[in-house]
Amino acid sequence: MLTTVLVLRALLIGASIAAAGWALAHALSRPALVVAAAALAVGTSVMQARRAIAARSLERVALWIEERNPSLRYALVTAASAPVDPDVERLALHVPWWKDARERATRTLLAPCLAALAAAALVVWHPTLGDTTARTGTASRVSAPEKAGAADPLAVVRVVITPPRYSRRAATSLVDPTSVEALVGSTLAVHGSGDGAFLNALLDSAPRAIATRGGRWTLALVMPARPALLRLRARSGRERLLVLAPVVDAPPAVTLLLPVRDTVVRAATGSIVLRAVLHDDVGLRDAAFEIIVSTGQEENFTFRAATLARTELEGLGDRTLEVRLPLDSLALKPGDVLQMRAVARDANDVTGSGLGSSETRALRVARAGEYDSVAVDGAPSTDPEGPVLSQRMLITLAETLERRRPRLVRAELLAES
Repeated sequence: MLTTVLVLRALLIGASIAAAGWALAHALSRPALVVAAAALAVGTSVMQARRAIAARSLERVALWIEERNPSLRYALVTAASAPVDPDVERLALHVPWWKDARERATRTLLAPCLAALAAAALVVWHPTLGDTTARTGTASRVSAPEKAGAADPLAVVRVVITPPRYSRRAATSLVDPTSVEALVGSTLAVHGSGDGAFLNALLDSAPRAIATRGGRWTLALVMPARPALLRLRARSGRERLLVLAPVVDAPPAVTLLLPVRDTVVRAATGSIVLRAVLHDDVGLRDAAFEIIVSTGQEENFTFRAATLARTELEGLGDRTLEVRLPLDSLALKPGDVLQMRAVARDANDVTGSGLGSSETRALRVARAGEYDSVAVDGAPSTDPEGPVLSQRMLITLAETLERRRPRLVRAELLAES
């Protein structure tokens, strides 16, 4: 998969350079630029495609995955290099790294695809920027309004990106971009020199207002939730296209490290350590451990729920959460089941706070007489996806959410659901 993605990325980059070079050569009436653009496109594609050679090595790919999932502790590299014992195999699969690896690999194709689309738009548009009157020897006639706006308002286009406050990122500036990548909800200020009265702006066919102040024009936008195309057209006929590529704030990724597996004990004494690793692409708001104790058998059950070690994270991107849970304080009786998981929320206040949760671990206290039988419990499932939330825990969480509904806004209610 990595080889395919890298080769496809190289081809898209090369095609974008070739198409953009052809459009520039046509706009400036310089045919020699086509050859230079083609050579640059081929050279760039070859240099990019060389990275695919490394992806042919299983160990190199395993190292690439290990760098992004430190919790694997080189188990995946060890398993990829030579046959190993089952413990190492299980450690290499206890974290669902393949989902994140697929997403990271496919996300690298987003920018080349957008660049290829923008270059294709330039080829279809094929503007002419050369001074045709100078080459033909004919005198141009310029009207009075055109003389007033002689300075090309699209000569230099700048974009100032101000991310949402919750991201705690600084504003950035781009000069003559073909595409803009920013978090959803970011403020975009597109501006240039000249009179905005000589410009028209369309955002996905919807007209947008342009303000002029102090000899400069400004267009204010908010990064939409879906990709969009901004078209700027001057009265002289020149156009500039700007692709808006929104970056969606992903929910936090939560991995429960301890306990490692479900457990059956004779008596619930002492204490256990709960440890989880938290990660978010922008910033975490808070995190905690959730436990549910179920008591009963057959269809008669009672439940107790509690939240442990709730921590405000103030925008941190990575954090390890740990707490020691004394089992004696829970007064677990034979047959009781203790279910544990970690949850985290990000600080997204634009599209709604994202909620991430880990898989659930269970600790069960054996019933009286359970060990007097020759019956043996079946081994736990070896499904690498891990156990899912039990029906009991889902019911308890739904009841808790129903009680909180009057205090929640709609976006947070949908996220919790």
